[in-house]
Amino acid sequence: RRKQLETERLNLEKEKSSLDKQKETERLNHEKELKEKFGDRAEIFTSKPFFLEIMPKGAGKGQALEELAKRLNIDLQNVMCFGDSYNDESMMRKAGLSVCMSNGKEDLKEVCRYVTRFDNNNDGIADFIDSFVLPVE
Repeated sequence: RRKQLETERLNLEKEKSSLDKQKETERLNHEKELKEKFGDRAEIFTSKPFFLEIMPKGAGKGQALEELAKRLNIDLQNVMCFGDSYNDESMMRKAGLSVCMSNGKEDLKEVCRYVTRFDNNNDGIADFIDSFVLPVE
């Protein structure tokens, strides 16, 4: 009975993996099609495995950060931000101190000034702030 259950579990994992690959292919096809349709009028990217995001050009987190800093009279060089995916990229490029989560997209890590030691499920932001931002007593 155990061997049968293990075989069924392995078959389910293979089936799930196959479905995941199929969904990823579909998402990539949709993303490509939408980018061709909208060109430079929209920002189109994947933020999580199956979240395809579409926004008007110039309506991302970076532009929101810029507007907020302006209203609060804060120089963008004095702004710190944390992120892990493509929907954070414009914000990372605007902030003076950008920090990517350790489980973030690899190419986003290249844009950021720092990468956390821990991911967002293991207090990565708190660890970074405690270790590198707050004064040591």
